[in-house]
Amino acid sequence: MPARLALLACLAVAAAACSPRERARASRGEDAAAGPLARAQAGPSPSGSRTCVARRARLEEALASHAARGRGALLGVDAPGCPPALLAVDAQVSQPFRMASVAKTFVATLALRAVSRGALALDAPLDPRVHVALRGATLRALLQHTSGLFPYERDPTFLAWASKPAPRGPDELLARALFHAPRARVGAPFRYANTNYLVLARVLERALGAPLGELVSRELTGPLGLASTAPEAGREPLLPSYDERGRELTRTHHPSWLYGAGDLVTTLSDLVRWTRLYGTGEVIPAQLRGEWLRTVPTDDPDVRYGLGVFVTDGEAAGGLGRVRSHAGDVAGLHLEAVYFVDLDAAVVAVVTHDGGAPEGLAVAAGQALKAR
Repeated sequence: MPARLALLACLAVAAAACSPRERARASRGEDAAAGPLARAQAGPSPSGSRTCVARRARLEEALASHAARGRGALLGVDAPGCPPALLAVDAQVSQPFRMASVAKTFVATLALRAVSRGALALDAPLDPRVHVALRGATLRALLQHTSGLFPYERDPTFLAWASKPAPRGPDELLARALFHAPRARVGAPFRYANTNYLVLARVLERALGAPLGELVSRELTGPLGLASTAPEAGREPLLPSYDERGRELTRTHHPSWLYGAGDLVTTLSDLVRWTRLYGTGEVIPAQLRGEWLRTVPTDDPDVRYGLGVFVTDGEAAGGLGRVRSHAGDVAGLHLEAVYFVDLDAAVVAVVTHDGGAPEGLAVAAGQALKAR
């Protein structure tokens, strides 16, 4: 769904109430305090060193302060010096959840790997057989959201589908975008649109000769051992999500509506591991890492976008250094996958209700890691 630049913007201010969602919650006087933490850890038990015990306590405090009563929240952290921490409130850390737009990082990785093998080119015009409207568009423009394509997720007809969720094919989704803007525009300014990654998926499938889910499994999740990450395809039960009034939204969204823009389900453990692999660039072909981080301006002057990654540096990082991240939002579920470069820390923050602030939780986790 539409990208949130709030994480990187709010790094420049205090972690508390730094997002529009969090400010809205505060204005309603809602109590963010949560009940006892449901603590869990994948693999070995937490280290008994004073440093690790203190770090874990700070992370638990950060999670408790950002969780709404009776609504699930997850926090996963992998940073040097201590075992990974996988924490939950009113949820199980092993429960699958929708990745939403964080799945764009998988699609971007597949695209860059295809470029490194010569199956695709970053700056050559796309094959018009994918769709005639894409004539003149390039892989880079799709990856960077500079194609000029309209975001189908803002189309009124698409929005009305929520009242009766049903499968929609990628051609139908693309048609909703082309209704508003019938052609890609070379050199368009940044405009975040799921349409770009829907088209990317079609380009990859044509170039590599396999469905997107198979490509993800064959090239990424299988070799990397991310066994809990896959297309949704009816997986149950998913982590439930809610609107601000407490109405469950989990089934108001059909997974086909995201396709290449976000149709993956994962677990906290898998996504923390992926966030490190992606944030460090380990899964990106070495010769293309410079291109991956070659950015364009976004709607926020402190935030730039590369080839499937939000980037900020310097003063905008609010003392936490360089940041690479991606956000995801779908049907009441909101998450941030963040790599703090100078802390060498991967952080995943998930909240399960509209009005929640995963970006604030991710910042609080970064500050907890920096504290001594």
